[in-house]
Amino acid sequence: TSAVPEYAGMQRLVPSNPYMTAAYPRMDEPMAPTEQMPASEVECRKDLKRLGVVYTDLAPIREGQCGIDYPVKISAIGRIGMKPAATLTCDMAATFAGWARNELVPSARWRYFSGVRT
Repeated sequence: TSAVPEYAGMQRLVPSNPYMTAAYPRMDEPMAPTEQMPASEVECRKDLKRLGVVYTDLAPIREGQCGIDYPVKISAIGRIGMKPAATLTCDMAATFAGWARNELVPSARWRYFSGVRT
């Protein structure tokens, strides 16, 4: 009589090499540790406050390969309201606020003899 293997059915398809495994998509851990905001982002938010920017922090934005790790939603720069509010990186928000304060407002006063309104 011939020896018959003890396994049957699908078990024959299991590779004998334990290192051969199917590739499964990597999933994020459900309880990933919360990241601390980098010091540069903390400093940038201090700059926004100094510039009089009214903002709120938002959750990270991810769209494919693009995204913003620490976005802010700007609703006003000083007395200039932004409608609709703009979602930007903190650096871009600080750059825009500096431009509005140093270029836009003085130019509007010089050209139109008035300030900038919402």
